[in-house]
Amino acid sequence: MKKSSIKYIFAILLFGVLGCKKENPTTVNPPLEFVPIYAPCYTGTGEASAHKQTSNWSAGASCISYWASGKKYWMVQLTTCTTDGSFREILAIGGFPDELQKGYFKIIPSGTTHPEGTAAANYGTYQQDGDVVEDIYYQDTTVTNNFAIIDRWDEINKIVEGRFFLSFQIKEPVQNSINPKKVGFSSGQFWATIP
Repeated sequence: MKKSSIKYIFAILLFGVLGCKKENPTTVNPPLEFVPIYAPCYTGTGEASAHKQTSNWSAGASCISYWASGKKYWMVQLTTCTTDGSFREILAIGGFPDELQKGYFKIIPSGTTHPEGTAAANYGTYQQDGDVVEDIYYQDTTVTNNFAIIDRWDEINKIVEGRFFLSFQIKEPVQNSINPKKVGFSSGQFWATIP
């Protein structure tokens, strides 16, 4: 056989061997300490920081109004991105009624009726160029002290400031095995401009 034929056959065998890999049917969750950390998205309308598990976390922040059941509400949306600007995380804390923006709000699960003094929070991770949902998290109901506090609602200077403590549990099935089953945000604080 010619040398070029031997090289060709060797290359095919090598690709065949490298292409065959045993699939591991079990997914191992990363330790509690590990969480992906990304950069804040646009911070011109606000900023947030917290401890995500045991890592420092920061995000861009924006304040958004919306209508539900004929009433105006507010939410604060916290976002992280890749270096090219693609969304990676969105944390939304909302359900603050327009007539009662300041105070302590106990966080209760989304999709439930919200009595006065309560709000909801959602957290999700995103992939590709930031428009594809990766993993969705719901409030961890085993943690009873989830809260948000609106410390300042200043309509003259158009600023909202607050704090939060939130714990989430991933929705199964997990899409990305590097995402932990539970994510907690402690010592959270934010500011955002009121539109």
